Amino acid sequence: MNLPRVAAISLAVIASVAPAGGQSGNCLERIIPLSIVSKDGSPLPNIGPSTFTGSTQGGAVKINSVILDLQPRRVLLLLDVSGSFDRMSDWHTDTALDLLDHIPPPNEVGVAIFSESIKLLAPPTTDRAQIREQIDSMFGHTSTRSTVKFKGRTSLWDSIRDGAKLLGSQRFGDVVFVISDGKDSKSKANAAEATSSLLAQGVRLFAVQVTDPRLDPERMVGFDPDNILAKSAYQTGGLAVVPERWNSSPPENGKIPVWLRRDLDLQYRQILYFYRIDLTLGQAVKKQKGLKLSLADSDKSARTNFELNYPKFISPCN
Repeated sequence: MNLPRVAAISLAVIASVAPAGGQSGNCLERIIPLSIVSKDGSPLPNIGPSTFTGSTQGGAVKINSVILDLQPRRVLLLLDVSGSFDRMSDWHTDTALDLLDHIPPPNEVGVAIFSESIKLLAPPTTDRAQIREQIDSMFGHTSTRSTVKFKGRTSLWDSIRDGAKLLGSQRFGDVVFVISDGKDSKSKANAAEATSSLLAQGVRLFAVQVTDPRLDPERMVGFDPDNILAKSAYQTGGLAVVPERWNSSPPENGKIPVWLRRDLDLQYRQILYFYRIDLTLGQAVKKQKGLKLSLADSDKSARTNFELNYPKFISPCN
């Protein structure tokens, strides 16, 4: 599986997609979110059903319509406050506040924290002042000190799964945005189970995964050499930013480094803007199956220039 290396290559988003999971009728009709990203910043012209081809492990997929979706989004900020993230805690404040600045109302943002369990601090709301106060009081951006103690083991995958549930009833475009080191030491669910749960609910996962540069990766408990968190985000149609170990200094006083500015902006555009692809499956899905979408255009240069980001699996009907 080739993951997009967000921190390594600059990509311009043309359009993005919402979460997968819309179902109707006999469960053959589905609505899938799709992001279209170009390497040179050019738009993909004349987008319509004939632009793409699709297939599942069960056969061909018929694409009925492609519509740009601009409805308000709901985002749950999920912040790691476990003991392993203590040294990287400075990432929370400026990154979270930056998201608030770039996901404006009428989009809704909520916030939750997690270590061994998850705690909702504020449900999704258009009231940015409320969320800013929560972040400020927790991590001490302008206040005298933080009220959060980074301690305990990490239930990353349980918290991601349960964070999606905190969004309430499913809404096309829902997002969980996690800031963490990607380590897990206590979850009952594994990465595959949590990812399957997000796919079934139509929730995309976005992440900023920060590793403590002072630790030897070979000696880190739960170290993930394959970036499982990034893979999970990719499979849901989301995107992860994974700073290189030698370039993981946090933002300071609202100043976002140039490389991080580019990568965060790429995430925000994919959260806010995407296409709804209405498709018909060739047969009913009884268990989760892989989905493949590609450009119908046989022009090799187009295939090389444009990248499609979408949920990589179709879930059975609820």
